[in-house]
Amino acid sequence: MEDPMSKMDKVTPDGGILKILLRDGDKTKPRPQWVRGANARFHYQVYTYGKPMKESSPQGSGHDHSAKSGHTHGNGPCCSHTRTATKDVEVSANREFPQPKRKKVGDSREDDPERPFELRIGFSFSVKAMEMCVKTMTVGERSRFLCMPEYCEGYVQLAKVLKQERENRNKAKQGLPTSRVHGCCAHALHQEMESQSDLAELYNVPLEFEIELVDVQSPDSYVREPWEMETIDKYREAPIRKEEGGKLYKEGRYPQALEKYTRALALLESVSMSSTVMDMQRAQVADGKKSRQSADLESDSQTEDTKSEVDNEINLDTLNALMQACRLNYAACKLKLGDPESVIPQCTEVLKQDPTNVKALFRRGQAFLQIGRDLDLAQHDFEKLRNILEAGNYAKAGPEFTELRKEEQLLETKLRAHREKERRMFSNIFK
Repeated sequence: MEDPMSKMDKVTPDGGILKILLRDGDKTKPRPQWVRGANARFHYQVYTYGKPMKESSPQGSGHDHSAKSGHTHGNGPCCSHTRTATKDVEVSANREFPQPKRKKVGDSREDDPERPFELRIGFSFSVKAMEMCVKTMTVGERSRFLCMPEYCEGYVQLAKVLKQERENRNKAKQGLPTSRVHGCCAHALHQEMESQSDLAELYNVPLEFEIELVDVQSPDSYVREPWEMETIDKYREAPIRKEEGGKLYKEGRYPQALEKYTRALALLESVSMSSTVMDMQRAQVADGKKSRQSADLESDSQTEDTKSEVDNEINLDTLNALMQACRLNYAACKLKLGDPESVIPQCTEVLKQDPTNVKALFRRGQAFLQIGRDLDLAQHDFEKLRNILEAGNYAKAGPEFTELRKEEQLLETKLRAHREKERRMFSNIFK
Protein backbone atom coordinates (compact mmCIF):
# COMPACT_ATOMS: atom_id res chain seq x y z
CA MET A 1 0.00 0.00 0.00
CA GLU A 2 1.40 3.42 -0.98
CA ASP A 3 2.43 5.66 1.89
CA PRO A 4 0.32 8.87 1.78
CA MET A 5 3.32 10.79 3.10
CA SER A 6 5.18 10.05 -0.15
CA LYS A 7 2.84 12.39 -2.02
CA MET A 8 3.47 15.28 0.37
CA ASP A 9 5.98 18.08 -0.12
CA LYS A 10 7.45 20.05 2.75
CA VAL A 11 6.52 23.73 2.66
CA THR A 12 8.59 24.45 5.78
CA PRO A 13 11.92 22.81 6.66
CA ASP A 14 10.54 21.44 9.92
CA GLY A 15 7.64 19.70 8.15
CA GLY A 16 5.13 21.87 10.01
CA ILE A 17 3.31 22.48 6.72
CA LEU A 18 2.90 19.65 4.21
CA LYS A 19 1.43 20.03 0.73
CA ILE A 20 -0.47 17.67 -1.57
CA LEU A 21 -1.11 18.85 -5.13
CA LEU A 22 -4.71 18.12 -6.18
CA ARG A 23 -4.79 19.96 -9.53
CA ASP A 24 -2.08 21.64 -11.56
CA GLY A 25 -2.23 25.35 -12.23
CA ASP A 26 -3.01 26.98 -15.58
CA LYS A 27 0.18 26.65 -17.60
CA THR A 28 -0.86 29.52 -19.89
CA LYS A 29 -0.74 31.98 -16.97
CA PRO A 30 2.59 33.48 -15.83
CA ARG A 31 3.96 32.46 -12.46
CA PRO A 32 2.85 34.85 -9.71
CA GLN A 33 5.27 37.52 -8.55
CA TRP A 34 5.11 37.34 -4.77
CA VAL A 35 6.23 40.90 -4.05
CA ARG A 36 5.12 42.93 -1.06
CA GLY A 37 1.64 44.30 -1.70
CA ALA A 38 0.62 41.64 -4.23
CA ASN A 39 -3.01 40.62 -3.77
CA ALA A 40 -3.75 36.87 -3.77
CA ARG A 41 -7.38 35.99 -4.51
CA PHE A 42 -8.41 32.45 -3.63
CA HIS A 43 -11.12 30.16 -2.33
CA TYR A 44 -10.38 27.95 0.64
CA GLN A 45 -11.87 25.30 2.87
CA VAL A 46 -10.60 24.45 6.34
CA TYR A 47 -10.81 21.03 7.96
CA THR A 48 -9.95 19.60 11.34
CA TYR A 49 -9.50 15.98 12.37
CA GLY A 50 -11.32 14.52 15.35
CA LYS A 51 -10.64 11.38 17.31
CA PRO A 52 -11.01 8.14 15.31
CA MET A 53 -13.93 5.79 15.91
CA LYS A 54 -13.21 3.10 18.48
CA GLU A 55 -12.58 -0.37 17.09
CA SER A 56 -14.91 -3.17 18.16
CA SER A 57 -13.38 -5.67 20.58
CA PRO A 58 -14.31 -8.71 22.64
CA GLN A 59 -14.85 -6.48 25.65
CA GLY A 60 -18.13 -4.67 25.70
CA SER A 61 -19.99 -7.70 24.28
CA GLY A 62 -21.51 -8.55 27.61
CA HIS A 63 -19.45 -11.76 27.80
CA ASP A 64 -16.83 -12.10 30.54
CA HIS A 65 -13.50 -13.47 29.32
CA SER A 66 -11.50 -12.78 32.44
CA ALA A 67 -9.70 -15.49 34.35
CA LYS A 68 -11.93 -14.90 37.38
CA SER A 69 -15.02 -15.83 35.44
CA GLY A 70 -13.96 -19.46 35.25
CA HIS A 71 -14.84 -19.45 31.59
CA THR A 72 -12.45 -21.41 29.37
CA HIS A 73 -12.23 -21.63 25.58
CA GLY A 74 -10.68 -25.08 25.27
CA ASN A 75 -9.67 -26.04 21.77
CA GLY A 76 -12.59 -24.37 19.98
CA PRO A 77 -14.80 -21.34 20.03
CA CYS A 78 -16.68 -20.87 23.24
CA CYS A 79 -19.55 -18.86 21.85
CA SER A 80 -21.02 -17.33 18.74
CA HIS A 81 -19.33 -13.94 18.97
CA THR A 82 -15.74 -15.18 19.20
CA ARG A 83 -15.18 -15.48 15.45
CA THR A 84 -16.49 -11.98 14.76
CA ALA A 85 -14.53 -10.45 17.61
CA THR A 86 -11.32 -12.14 16.45
CA LYS A 87 -11.85 -10.87 12.91
CA ASP A 88 -12.31 -7.29 14.19
CA VAL A 89 -9.15 -7.49 16.24
CA GLU A 90 -7.19 -8.69 13.21
CA VAL A 91 -8.48 -5.80 11.11
CA SER A 92 -7.53 -3.36 13.85
CA ALA A 93 -4.09 -4.87 14.18
CA ASN A 94 -3.44 -4.54 10.45
CA ARG A 95 -4.32 -0.85 10.56
CA GLU A 96 -1.72 0.93 12.63
CA PHE A 97 -3.32 4.38 12.29
CA PRO A 98 -7.13 4.34 12.51
CA GLN A 99 -8.72 6.86 10.16
CA PRO A 100 -9.55 10.08 12.08
CA LYS A 101 -12.80 11.91 11.43
CA ARG A 102 -12.39 14.79 8.95
CA LYS A 103 -14.67 17.76 9.59
CA LYS A 104 -15.08 20.98 7.59
CA VAL A 105 -14.91 24.04 9.85
CA GLY A 106 -14.51 26.88 7.35
CA ASP A 107 -15.36 27.79 3.75
CA SER A 108 -14.60 31.11 2.05
CA ARG A 109 -17.58 30.68 -0.28
CA GLU A 110 -19.88 30.59 2.74
CA ASP A 111 -18.28 33.72 4.20
CA ASP A 112 -18.73 35.69 0.97
CA PRO A 113 -20.16 33.81 -2.04
CA GLU A 114 -19.75 36.80 -4.36
CA ARG A 115 -15.96 37.06 -4.36
CA PRO A 116 -12.81 35.15 -3.44
CA PHE A 117 -10.93 35.77 -0.21
CA GLU A 118 -8.17 38.36 -0.63
CA LEU A 119 -4.79 38.34 1.10
CA ARG A 120 -2.19 41.10 0.84
CA ILE A 121 1.27 39.57 0.63
CA GLY A 122 4.07 40.79 2.89
CA PHE A 123 2.01 42.46 5.63
CA SER A 124 2.33 39.79 8.37
CA PHE A 125 -1.12 38.27 7.87
CA SER A 126 -2.52 36.93 11.13
CA VAL A 127 -2.70 33.33 9.86
CA LYS A 128 0.90 32.63 8.93
CA ALA A 129 0.09 29.27 7.31
CA MET A 130 -2.29 30.74 4.72
CA GLU A 131 0.26 33.15 3.26
CA MET A 132 3.02 30.53 3.27
CA CYS A 133 0.76 28.01 1.52
CA VAL A 134 -0.51 30.41 -1.14
CA LYS A 135 3.02 31.48 -2.06
CA THR A 136 3.81 27.92 -3.16
CA MET A 137 0.97 27.92 -5.72
CA THR A 138 0.35 28.94 -9.32
CA VAL A 139 -2.84 30.48 -10.72
CA GLY A 140 -5.57 27.84 -11.18
CA GLU A 141 -3.85 25.36 -8.88
CA ARG A 142 -5.74 23.49 -6.18
CA SER A 143 -3.79 21.97 -3.30
CA ARG A 144 -4.24 20.62 0.20
CA PHE A 145 -2.03 21.68 3.11
CA LEU A 146 -1.70 20.02 6.51
CA CYS A 147 -0.55 22.67 8.99
CA MET A 148 0.66 22.20 12.54
CA PRO A 149 -0.84 24.40 15.30
CA GLU A 150 2.08 26.83 15.54
CA TYR A 151 1.41 27.90 11.93
CA CYS A 152 -2.35 28.25 12.42
CA GLU A 153 -2.34 30.83 15.20
CA GLY A 154 -4.77 33.60 14.35
CA TYR A 155 -7.22 31.46 12.40
CA VAL A 156 -9.81 31.45 15.19
CA GLN A 157 -9.74 35.26 15.32
CA LEU A 158 -10.08 35.41 11.53
CA ALA A 159 -13.01 33.00 11.64
CA LYS A 160 -14.73 35.13 14.30
CA VAL A 161 -14.44 38.26 12.16
CA LEU A 162 -15.70 36.50 9.01
CA LYS A 163 -18.58 34.93 10.92
CA GLN A 164 -19.64 38.31 12.30
CA GLU A 165 -19.42 39.91 8.83
CA ARG A 166 -21.55 37.11 7.39
CA GLU A 167 -24.19 37.57 10.10
CA ASN A 168 -24.19 41.34 9.59
CA ARG A 169 -24.68 40.94 5.81
CA ASN A 170 -27.69 38.73 6.47
CA LYS A 171 -29.09 41.23 8.98
CA ALA A 172 -28.58 44.11 6.57
CA LYS A 173 -30.54 42.26 3.86
CA GLN A 174 -33.43 41.93 6.32
CA GLY A 175 -33.23 45.59 7.35
CA LEU A 176 -32.00 44.68 10.85
CA PRO A 177 -29.25 46.56 12.74
CA THR A 178 -25.81 45.00 12.60
CA SER A 179 -24.02 43.98 15.78
CA ARG A 180 -20.61 43.48 17.27
CA VAL A 181 -19.21 42.38 20.64
CA HIS A 182 -18.75 45.29 23.04
CA GLY A 183 -17.15 45.67 26.43
CA CYS A 184 -14.38 43.94 28.30
CA CYS A 185 -16.24 42.73 31.37
CA ALA A 186 -16.72 39.09 32.31
CA HIS A 187 -20.35 39.18 31.14
CA ALA A 188 -19.35 40.41 27.67
CA LEU A 189 -16.61 37.78 27.49
CA HIS A 190 -19.07 35.06 28.48
CA GLN A 191 -21.52 36.20 25.79
CA GLU A 192 -18.77 36.15 23.16
CA MET A 193 -17.61 32.66 24.21
CA GLU A 194 -21.17 31.34 23.96
CA SER A 195 -21.71 32.87 20.52
CA GLN A 196 -18.38 31.47 19.24
CA SER A 197 -18.49 28.09 21.00
CA ASP A 198 -18.17 26.25 17.69
CA LEU A 199 -14.71 27.77 17.21
CA ALA A 200 -13.34 26.64 20.58
CA GLU A 201 -12.25 23.27 19.18
CA LEU A 202 -9.93 24.98 16.70
CA TYR A 203 -7.50 26.30 19.30
CA ASN A 204 -4.06 24.69 19.24
CA VAL A 205 -4.93 21.89 16.81
CA PRO A 206 -3.58 21.01 13.34
CA LEU A 207 -5.69 22.37 10.49
CA GLU A 208 -5.98 21.33 6.88
CA PHE A 209 -6.40 24.06 4.25
CA GLU A 210 -7.70 23.19 0.79
CA ILE A 211 -6.92 26.18 -1.43
CA GLU A 212 -7.76 27.11 -5.02
CA LEU A 213 -5.76 30.10 -6.27
CA VAL A 214 -7.93 32.26 -8.55
CA ASP A 215 -5.44 34.99 -9.47
CA VAL A 216 -2.71 37.27 -8.16
CA GLN A 217 -2.87 41.04 -8.67
CA SER A 218 0.15 43.33 -8.71
CA PRO A 219 0.27 46.03 -5.99
CA ASP A 220 -0.88 48.82 -8.35
CA SER A 221 -3.72 46.93 -10.05
CA TYR A 222 -6.38 46.72 -7.31
CA VAL A 223 -8.32 49.07 -5.07
CA ARG A 224 -6.82 49.18 -1.60
CA GLU A 225 -9.03 48.94 1.47
CA PRO A 226 -9.08 51.97 3.80
CA TRP A 227 -7.29 50.09 6.58
CA GLU A 228 -4.19 49.62 4.39
CA MET A 229 -3.92 53.26 3.33
CA GLU A 230 -2.27 56.28 4.91
CA THR A 231 -4.65 58.91 6.28
CA ILE A 232 -3.53 61.54 3.80
CA ASP A 233 -4.03 59.17 0.84
CA LYS A 234 -7.62 58.49 1.94
CA TYR A 235 -8.26 62.20 2.34
CA ARG A 236 -6.95 62.88 -1.18
CA GLU A 237 -8.89 60.06 -2.86
CA ALA A 238 -12.33 60.77 -1.33
CA PRO A 239 -13.15 63.94 -3.34
CA ILE A 240 -12.06 62.19 -6.54
CA ARG A 241 -14.57 59.38 -5.93
CA LYS A 242 -17.24 61.96 -5.04
CA GLU A 243 -16.74 63.76 -8.37
CA GLU A 244 -16.87 60.45 -10.26
CA GLY A 245 -20.11 59.61 -8.47
CA GLY A 246 -21.61 62.97 -9.44
CA LYS A 247 -20.93 62.41 -13.13
CA LEU A 248 -22.39 58.89 -13.03
CA TYR A 249 -25.50 60.15 -11.20
CA LYS A 250 -26.14 62.81 -13.83
CA GLU A 251 -25.89 60.10 -16.50
CA GLY A 252 -28.53 58.05 -14.67
CA ARG A 253 -26.07 55.28 -13.78
CA TYR A 254 -27.21 55.05 -10.19
CA PRO A 255 -25.67 51.68 -9.16
CA GLN A 256 -22.24 52.80 -10.38
CA ALA A 257 -22.65 56.19 -8.70
CA LEU A 258 -23.58 54.46 -5.46
CA GLU A 259 -20.34 52.46 -5.58
CA LYS A 260 -18.33 55.68 -5.83
CA TYR A 261 -20.17 57.35 -2.96
CA THR A 262 -19.87 54.21 -0.83
CA ARG A 263 -16.13 54.19 -1.41
CA ALA A 264 -15.83 57.90 -0.63
CA LEU A 265 -17.80 57.49 2.60
CA ALA A 266 -15.67 54.56 3.72
CA LEU A 267 -12.53 56.63 3.15
CA LEU A 268 -13.88 59.70 4.91
CA GLU A 269 -15.17 57.76 7.90
CA SER A 270 -11.77 56.11 8.24
CA VAL A 271 -10.07 59.53 8.08
CA SER A 272 -12.41 60.93 10.73
CA MET A 273 -11.47 58.08 13.08
CA SER A 274 -7.72 58.49 12.57
CA SER A 275 -5.55 59.65 15.44
CA THR A 276 -4.44 62.69 13.40
CA VAL A 277 -7.97 64.02 12.93
CA MET A 278 -9.04 63.17 16.48
CA ASP A 279 -6.05 65.12 17.81
CA MET A 280 -7.03 68.08 15.63
CA GLN A 281 -10.62 67.92 16.90
CA ARG A 282 -9.48 67.82 20.53
CA ALA A 283 -7.23 70.82 19.94
CA GLN A 284 -10.08 72.69 18.28
CA VAL A 285 -12.39 72.06 21.23
CA ALA A 286 -9.69 72.97 23.74
CA ASP A 287 -8.96 76.26 22.00
CA GLY A 288 -12.62 77.08 21.42
CA LYS A 289 -12.08 77.63 17.71
CA LYS A 290 -14.22 76.66 14.72
CA SER A 291 -11.40 76.55 12.20
CA ARG A 292 -8.77 73.92 11.55
CA GLN A 293 -5.97 73.47 14.05
CA SER A 294 -3.54 70.65 14.70
CA ALA A 295 -2.84 69.22 18.13
CA ASP A 296 0.29 70.28 20.02
CA LEU A 297 1.68 66.88 21.00
CA GLU A 298 4.87 66.03 22.82
CA SER A 299 6.77 63.66 20.54
CA ASP A 300 10.05 63.33 18.73
CA SER A 301 10.86 65.79 15.96
CA GLN A 302 10.38 63.27 13.13
CA THR A 303 6.83 62.45 14.25
CA GLU A 304 6.03 66.16 14.63
CA ASP A 305 7.28 66.88 11.10
CA THR A 306 5.19 64.03 9.65
CA LYS A 307 2.06 65.10 11.50
CA SER A 308 2.44 68.77 10.63
CA GLU A 309 2.67 67.86 6.95
CA VAL A 310 -0.59 65.92 7.17
CA ASP A 311 -2.26 68.56 9.35
CA ASN A 312 -1.37 71.29 6.90
CA GLU A 313 -3.34 69.52 4.16
CA ILE A 314 -6.25 68.07 6.12
CA ASN A 315 -8.91 70.65 6.87
CA LEU A 316 -11.63 69.71 9.36
CA ASP A 317 -14.23 71.96 7.73
CA THR A 318 -13.50 70.46 4.30
CA LEU A 319 -13.59 66.94 5.74
CA ASN A 320 -16.97 67.59 7.35
CA ALA A 321 -18.40 69.18 4.20
CA LEU A 322 -17.26 66.22 2.10
CA MET A 323 -18.80 63.77 4.56
CA GLN A 324 -22.13 65.62 4.55
CA ALA A 325 -22.24 65.83 0.75
CA CYS A 326 -21.39 62.14 0.29
CA ARG A 327 -24.06 61.09 2.80
CA LEU A 328 -26.69 63.11 0.93
CA ASN A 329 -25.59 61.83 -2.47
CA TYR A 330 -25.54 58.25 -1.16
CA ALA A 331 -29.11 58.78 0.07
CA ALA A 332 -30.18 60.15 -3.32
CA CYS A 333 -28.83 57.02 -5.05
CA LYS A 334 -30.58 54.73 -2.59
CA LEU A 335 -33.90 56.49 -3.21
CA LYS A 336 -33.45 56.05 -6.96
CA LEU A 337 -32.67 52.35 -6.45
CA GLY A 338 -35.70 51.74 -4.23
CA ASP A 339 -33.88 51.22 -0.92
CA PRO A 340 -35.40 53.83 1.43
CA GLU A 341 -34.33 51.98 4.60
CA SER A 342 -30.70 52.89 3.92
CA VAL A 343 -31.55 56.56 3.40
CA ILE A 344 -32.77 57.28 6.92
CA PRO A 345 -29.54 56.71 8.92
CA GLN A 346 -27.42 58.74 6.46
CA CYS A 347 -29.79 61.72 6.48
CA THR A 348 -30.13 61.50 10.25
CA GLU A 349 -26.34 61.77 10.59
CA VAL A 350 -26.39 64.90 8.42
CA LEU A 351 -29.18 66.45 10.53
CA LYS A 352 -27.24 65.84 13.75
CA GLN A 353 -24.69 68.39 12.58
CA ASP A 354 -27.01 70.54 10.48
CA PRO A 355 -30.63 70.35 11.79
CA THR A 356 -31.94 72.66 9.05
CA ASN A 357 -30.35 70.88 6.10
CA VAL A 358 -32.97 71.08 3.36
CA LYS A 359 -31.81 68.07 1.33
CA ALA A 360 -31.52 65.81 4.39
CA LEU A 361 -35.04 66.64 5.61
CA PHE A 362 -36.50 66.21 2.13
CA ARG A 363 -34.81 62.87 1.41
CA ARG A 364 -35.51 61.42 4.83
CA GLY A 365 -39.15 62.47 4.48
CA GLN A 366 -39.22 60.77 1.07
CA ALA A 367 -37.78 57.61 2.61
CA PHE A 368 -40.39 57.51 5.38
CA LEU A 369 -43.08 58.08 2.77
CA GLN A 370 -41.81 55.26 0.52
CA ILE A 371 -41.61 52.82 3.42
CA GLY A 372 -45.15 53.73 4.43
CA ARG A 373 -44.97 52.59 8.06
CA ASP A 374 -44.22 55.92 9.74
CA LEU A 375 -46.19 58.48 7.78
CA ASP A 376 -46.26 60.77 10.81
CA LEU A 377 -42.45 60.97 10.64
CA ALA A 378 -42.61 61.90 6.97
CA GLN A 379 -45.22 64.55 7.82
CA HIS A 380 -42.97 65.95 10.57
CA ASP A 381 -39.98 66.24 8.21
CA PHE A 382 -42.04 67.91 5.47
CA GLU A 383 -43.61 70.39 7.92
CA LYS A 384 -40.20 71.34 9.28
CA LEU A 385 -38.87 71.66 5.74
CA ARG A 386 -41.75 73.96 4.74
CA ASN A 387 -41.06 76.23 7.71
CA ILE A 388 -37.37 76.43 6.77
CA LEU A 389 -38.17 77.24 3.13
CA GLU A 390 -40.65 79.94 4.08
CA ALA A 391 -38.25 81.49 6.59
CA GLY A 392 -35.41 81.34 4.09
CA ASN A 393 -37.23 83.34 1.41
CA TYR A 394 -37.13 80.50 -1.13
CA ALA A 395 -39.14 81.31 -4.26
CA LYS A 396 -42.61 79.76 -4.18
CA ALA A 397 -42.21 78.70 -7.79
CA GLY A 398 -38.70 77.41 -7.20
CA PRO A 399 -37.69 73.74 -7.39
CA GLU A 400 -37.60 73.30 -3.59
CA PHE A 401 -41.26 74.25 -3.07
CA THR A 402 -42.33 72.45 -6.26
CA GLU A 403 -40.79 69.12 -5.15
CA LEU A 404 -42.09 69.53 -1.61
CA ARG A 405 -45.66 70.10 -2.82
CA LYS A 406 -45.52 66.88 -4.88
CA GLU A 407 -44.42 64.87 -1.87
CA GLU A 408 -47.01 66.53 0.40
CA GLN A 409 -49.77 65.61 -2.05
CA LEU A 410 -48.57 62.00 -2.15
CA LEU A 411 -48.39 61.99 1.66
CA GLU A 412 -51.95 63.30 1.95
CA THR A 413 -53.17 60.57 -0.40
CA LYS A 414 -51.51 57.89 1.72
CA LEU A 415 -52.79 59.42 4.96
CA ARG A 416 -56.38 59.42 3.63
CA ALA A 417 -56.03 55.78 2.60
CA HIS A 418 -54.62 54.95 6.03
CA ARG A 419 -57.45 56.73 7.85
CA GLU A 420 -60.06 54.99 5.69
CA LYS A 421 -58.48 51.63 6.45
CA GLU A 422 -58.60 52.38 10.19
CA ARG A 423 -62.25 53.53 9.96
CA ARG A 424 -63.27 50.27 8.28
CA MET A 425 -61.32 48.20 10.77
CA PHE A 426 -62.93 49.85 13.80
CA SER A 427 -66.41 49.80 12.26
CA ASN A 428 -66.11 46.02 11.83
CA ILE A 429 -65.10 45.65 15.48
CA PHE A 430 -68.29 47.28 16.80
CA LYS A 431 -70.71 45.54 14.43
